[in-house]
Amino acid sequence: LSLAKTTVDPTRSVILAVEAILPAIRDLNIEAISEHHLAASYIRPFVQALLSSSRNNSVSHCSNTRLIDNKNIDKRPDYQIDIYDQYCFSYTTGIGEIKVKNATNRLKVIDFYRLATLAKETLRNNNLNGVICFQAISGTLHFLYMSEKCGIWTFLELPSVCLGNGVRSLDTQDLGERLAALVSMGVELALVWCVGGTWL
Repeated sequence: LSLAKTTVDPTRSVILAVEAILPAIRDLNIEAISEHHLAASYIRPFVQALLSSSRNNSVSHCSNTRLIDNKNIDKRPDYQIDIYDQYCFSYTTGIGEIKVKNATNRLKVIDFYRLATLAKETLRNNNLNGVICFQAISGTLHFLYMSEKCGIWTFLELPSVCLGNGVRSLDTQDLGERLAALVSMGVELALVWCVGGTWL
């Protein structure tokens, strides 16, 4: 934490994200993990520290409810990042879908399309430049950034990060590579996800 105090975003957010995930990493061989355990113990602390820690008006949370500005009740993200303006909900700027390791490929593909559909609706409804998305499959987060240019909707693939689900699956070199990937991802997110020059 003292290192985080001496740095600025996005490096600060990356350091806080690493610090947030450490309590969940145990010296246990966790075989079966539920979607809720994955979301609460690994995904939420990490994503909240990475994408919401430096903004007082940003709320990062597990959701599984329809987006506030989404009229279609059939589409519900597992995770979302909301922005508030003067204490009231303003818009959603990040969406996530979470699946456990043994989920079928069909369910993973459906989640990917759900991300694309929700991101497109969010961009249109709120006149945003882009929406950050992630698909978490077990302990690996695949980050994407959706934007629209000249009528063409695109997903920019950002670095993926493997959080793991236990210390036994990590060795020192592997952990170092993951931390380096986090720093790289933080810098890339800073380049693509700025609003008015302010890191989200």
